[in-house]
Amino acid sequence: DHQLWEQLQSNGIKCRSQLENRSIQSYATASKFWSKVELGEKHLSDVEFLVISNKGRPILGRKTAMQLEVLAIKVPESKVNLVESEFQELFSDKVGKLTNYSVELHLKPDAKFVAQPCRHVPYSLHSKIEEKLTELEDMDISERVEGPTPCQPDCCHS
Repeated sequence: DHQLWEQLQSNGIKCRSQLENRSIQSYATASKFWSKVELGEKHLSDVEFLVISNKGRPILGRKTAMQLEVLAIKVPESKVNLVESEFQELFSDKVGKLTNYSVELHLKPDAKFVAQPCRHVPYSLHSKIEEKLTELEDMDISERVEGPTPCQPDCCHS
């Protein structure tokens, strides 16, 4: 505050000063000065101080506090990162597989199954489809079946 500033000046503080007329939040500043600051092994030169017009306690700025290492801003490790690191095998780039789990699908009791005819695939796409099916098998997403599959409701009609 201004009273402390006058006391520092009367004690012969070594600094350079400048008149200031602005408000920072609820503090009206009267002037500012720059001085050398020492704290333990840390030495800072040309640290800016703002002198407020009203009475108040001295406040150390964030930048200066970090330079003096009396303040360290650390981002806590998020809970997501903790879960990911604890269960690394579940958070890989591969597609996962749910095992030992059964699902019950509720269908309308009067639903009628519709047999779909085979879809003819253009000959030029056969190799690409075979590659994709092999890839899905290798990733354990699908499995090769011999013969027809059991009757299932048509997914395209409602």
